Amino acid sequence: MSRIIRPLNALAVFITFVLTPVWLRIPAAYALSPLYIGRFLLLIPMLIAIVLWLIAGLPGLSRLRRTPWAGTWAALLLSFVLWGFFSQSWAFMGATKPEVAVNAALQFGIVALFALVTASGALSPRRLLLALALALAFNAALATAQALTQGDLGLRALGEFPFSPWSRGASILIADGLRYVRPYGLLPHPNILAGVLLPGLFAASALIFGDRSRFLRWFGVAALTLGAAALLLTFSRAAWLGAAGGALAFLLLVVPILRADLRGKSPSPSLRVAVVVSGALVGMVIIGFAVRYTPFISARAGIGEESLELRSVSDRIVFTDFALRAIRERPLLGVGIGNLPWRASDYLRDEFYDLQGDYVHQIYLAAAADLGLIGLALYAGALLCGATAGIRAVRASRGTERAARAALLSTALAFMIVGFFDHYPYTLLQPQTAFWGCLAASLTPSLRAVA
Repeated sequence: MSRIIRPLNALAVFITFVLTPVWLRIPAAYALSPLYIGRFLLLIPMLIAIVLWLIAGLPGLSRLRRTPWAGTWAALLLSFVLWGFFSQSWAFMGATKPEVAVNAALQFGIVALFALVTASGALSPRRLLLALALALAFNAALATAQALTQGDLGLRALGEFPFSPWSRGASILIADGLRYVRPYGLLPHPNILAGVLLPGLFAASALIFGDRSRFLRWFGVAALTLGAAALLLTFSRAAWLGAAGGALAFLLLVVPILRADLRGKSPSPSLRVAVVVSGALVGMVIIGFAVRYTPFISARAGIGEESLELRSVSDRIVFTDFALRAIRERPLLGVGIGNLPWRASDYLRDEFYDLQGDYVHQIYLAAAADLGLIGLALYAGALLCGATAGIRAVRASRGTERAARAALLSTALAFMIVGFFDHYPYTLLQPQTAFWGCLAASLTPSLRAVA
């Protein structure tokens, strides 16, 4: 039975990572689940992977538990999930809209279980990197085409949102009288698109450094170049910072691979050439972008007095104040998982801001406001233990395995950096899955395929 289940489980995990940049929802699924999370296409392979893992008898879990830092990570992650479910009993909207906390708790619970499936070694690292790189290549090409045509491409069947520079509510940049609509990909906001491009960027980098196949190595070069262009065109400042921090971490982690190649010990003959070519191409992309979009870069950097950018900053200040207010009111328990936007809406009744309730653009404050200091301790503890386990696993590995682990861990570190400036790694299913899934894959005790 396991010979049948495990390959199917690996396939479900592969499809999940491929679909992380896709927002597509299935209207017919409303009959099965009125909860918001229940209609995402992404949820189907995630649930299949979890169910098959349970049927197979939780393979790899005992090995994970015997690894101290990884076992502690899993325990803290599951404790955070349980605390989120418990928070339904004291949630701010618990009496009138209990589904708010139910939906948020269920979403994080599914993501956590999927992370355990991934950490247990359901999919080999090479296939995982390939899934992320393939997703990057398609979505980066789509985003680049949207940016160049300044509008959607009519891919409604794939869930593409309609938008143009003149669409109401579209994410527009204005500088020197020029308008630029940021690309959305297959997601509802350019910032989210930028976030879900990050795993593919590091996966493509790992293919360059660690894969012995010439084809996959040069595919990594092409995907990295295209992905870098798409990331820049999103104009997501948080993702830019996350990518820079993650890239620095990745380079530090893969230095031993490059040193071994320079000493002639690496079996990969074209590594040095591929590294130089990819560096040159990415450098050309960055320079070309800086020259072509200078006015918009200046506007996003806060140079000038463009009203859209000033409004973006002021909105974030308001929601940060609301989050801190919620933490002061309920420091230990919080307002209940998923309830911070509703508490913010309540605060807005006494204000004169033209805003709707939303999360604070900072995942750590969001966790503290939702689930109190207890929840923040569990959440931060899971991240710190996971990162520590990932670093130890990277240092203990060599060659292709080291490059794979380094890419996955660097992705998680990039999301941690993004989390200081945006909330989607904490609140939305797609980036949440990529975040915890990549962290889980980096720390798994054995990267050998079990499929």
